[in-house]
Amino acid sequence: MLTNEKFKLSFDSYAPNSNKSLTLTRTSSHARSIDAQEKRERDEEEAARNAALMQLEEERELKKHRRELVHKAQPVPEYTWMKVKASTKAATESLSPMLGQKRSMRV
Repeated sequence: MLTNEKFKLSFDSYAPNSNKSLTLTRTSSHARSIDAQEKRERDEEEAARNAALMQLEEERELKKHRRELVHKAQPVPEYTWMKVKASTKAATESLSPMLGQKRSMRV
């Protein structure tokens, strides 16, 4: 539907047979304002969409982080037991340090 806001009514005096014909032309300033308004609306919609996507992504990351924070029990590791076998070396004979005797001899 054509409205007076979007289109400008003008009479064309240069029409053949000098009949004044009614023509509808879009005014350039109004067209620019409409284009700017449409662009602004598209930008706002895109910004809203991006904000919703970012919020959804943040929620996903938060859920993932919370899942990772929960402690989960780990199974007890199984080790192979060492076999102890007797040594072939002879046992060492311990020598007393004789701490008290050496000190008294030096003095």
